Amino acid sequence: MAGTPAANGTLGPNPLSVLLVEDEGDLRGIIRDVLVMQGCSVDTAANGSDALLHILGQEYHVVISDIRLPKVDGLELTRLLSRRIHSPRIILMTAFPNPEMIRDGYAAGATHVLSKPVSLTALARLVGELGGS
Repeated sequence: MAGTPAANGTLGPNPLSVLLVEDEGDLRGIIRDVLVMQGCSVDTAANGSDALLHILGQEYHVVISDIRLPKVDGLELTRLLSRRIHSPRIILMTAFPNPEMIRDGYAAGATHVLSKPVSLTALARLVGELGGS
């Protein structure tokens, strides 16, 4: 997953592959649209269980996940992804930031833990930066 991302969210001729896991449908759609406009290839899941199905079939450069999810939460998803040989960069988001949850996110293997509401511009920039590292 090496390469340098272009400003538009690509690795050379290939788009960054992103898995977005968010149970709130409107937010999931908005973030997906922003990342697609940036040039990313985005798959979405509404819960951690569906995210695991996506992960079985594809490798992603970046995974963005809510922490509080139905079925499999974002922390467990992060732990599972972090054990992979080619683990993606993981951005966790939470509407309930507290020091313990943030610490748990990083301990699980997250690259970043963001508080909601997230800045869409900052999130898109962060995805581009992480996709090339």
